[in-house]
Amino acid sequence: MIGTRLKLARASAGLSLRELAERMGHVVSAQAIGKYERNEDMPGSRALMALAGTLGVSESYLLSDEELTLEGVDFRKKRSAKEEATIEAQTLQLLERYLTIEELLGLKSVEWEQPRSAPYPLHDLRDAEDAARSVREEWGLGHDPVPKLAELLEERGIKVWTCNGFVPVTYLIKPPWLRTRAG
Repeated sequence: MIGTRLKLARASAGLSLRELAERMGHVVSAQAIGKYERNEDMPGSRALMALAGTLGVSESYLLSDEELTLEGVDFRKKRSAKEEATIEAQTLQLLERYLTIEELLGLKSVEWEQPRSAPYPLHDLRDAEDAARSVREEWGLGHDPVPKLAELLEERGIKVWTCNGFVPVTYLIKPPWLRTRAG
């Protein structure tokens, strides 16, 4: 259904229901958009085109049922709930595009394998050092600096990218195919 995708696109744009309705020229009301997001109703073709155009996504994007989720989201700095929702939505959209490109190009996506000794409960700096030491040992990294950390992480199944307006945040991505196998 359209609800999840519509809500994600609206959050990514940083718009409230009312703001989205206004930007659409009131083709539909904020209440109608809320019903679409809750999957209580489906927009007609005119409303669907207006939603997609206003949010800068395609109609097929809104109608797709493919769904990624983020888990364990941790922002370094306290932000408003709206800012956090916007950042998470933008991250999901970026990741989805990245995975689509991987699929179109026939690139094999490496599946993340959690180190055997993880998760690492971190309460202080010493715990962080112990966790790093454990991962270095398991991955055979030795004690020297890692020359190409991003490359190493990508080889281990971790997606790495930079964003304009960098916001320090960490999260675990749960693609649908991983949820069905492991979850």
